[in-house]
Amino acid sequence: MKKNSAPYTLHSTLDKPVLLISASDSSAAAGIQVDLRVLNDLGAPARCAITAVTVQGDDGARSIHPMDPGIILESINTALSDSPGIGAVKVGLLGNGFTAEALDDPFPNYMDRASPSLPIP
Repeated sequence: MKKNSAPYTLHSTLDKPVLLISASDSSAAAGIQVDLRVLNDLGAPARCAITAVTVQGDDGARSIHPMDPGIILESINTALSDSPGIGAVKVGLLGNGFTAEALDDPFPNYMDRASPSLPIP
């Protein structure tokens, strides 16, 4: 087996990008950095919407700096409308309640067109 390759593959219905909605971790030990590494190991394409930037080290998070919800929504809407679309969504740290409330906006219209379930490999 190739170094850093997962012993499994994604189900074929996830050939479309996975939309990652999460914070960026300055230590690169959590958050969207880890999600991107996992998807890369699985050979899955990704799109990102950064919700916050954390100041973090080995001893934990020192501070969290949320992104403006308008920027987050713009990133999400661009990913949802871009070709080839989105095959799955993974949500991590949102940063604050304003971001959580803002995320209610883009998904109802999109979910009407999306499959209600994804097979688990």
